[in-house]
Amino acid sequence: MSDALKAAVLDLKMLRPYLKMVPVMLVLGIVMDISMKSGLSFVVLYAATLIMTLSAYPFGAEEKNRLHLLRLSLPVTRRAIVAGRYLQAASVSLVFSGIAFVLSFIASLIAGRAFAPAETALTALGVCAFALTVVMFQYPIYYRIGFMKARYLVNVPLFLIILLVPQLKALQSSARGGAPSRLIAFLSAHPMSAVLILLASAALLGLLSFLLSYHFFKKKDLS
Repeated sequence: MSDALKAAVLDLKMLRPYLKMVPVMLVLGIVMDISMKSGLSFVVLYAATLIMTLSAYPFGAEEKNRLHLLRLSLPVTRRAIVAGRYLQAASVSLVFSGIAFVLSFIASLIAGRAFAPAETALTALGVCAFALTVVMFQYPIYYRIGFMKARYLVNVPLFLIILLVPQLKALQSSARGGAPSRLIAFLSAHPMSAVLILLASAALLGLLSFLLSYHFFKKKDLS
């Protein structure tokens, strides 16, 4: 486990060149939330986009600079390298879920809107969990065919999110009173159940994704 943590730390350090864009995107999300009166949609969706982008960044950096050769020269197994990559993605998702919640609160204060902590937390966790789910599908593909070959294919969900942003308010209105609203109401009333469902689903999907990624990576010739 210590080797996996070290690998995760190395992956997180690789994100430094990209992190300077994060505050700009999140501030833009707050501005759009306030100006469009869209509640927390833009802040959370921007956070979800950043989760998918940052989680993929180490793959691109490794292929461009052939850093995988350096990693394999270290006394660490391929299993630990893959596990570290997944820990990095989970860490990024957790951090940006919290950031989305805090910035949604700030946007509500500035706009003078009522703030619902439970609903906001569930929405932030749900959308960011969706982003992490997309990442779990992307990772085995990256390990199988490489980042450069797969980057456009696996980013289709990200492009769909961007296209859906202008329609989100209409979708929220049409769903009001329907099954999605009842589900959100139930989860808001039972936060522990919501957390357990999210954790169990994420753990199962993460395990399956990890096993596939490790299967592809351990057979890959990186010489």
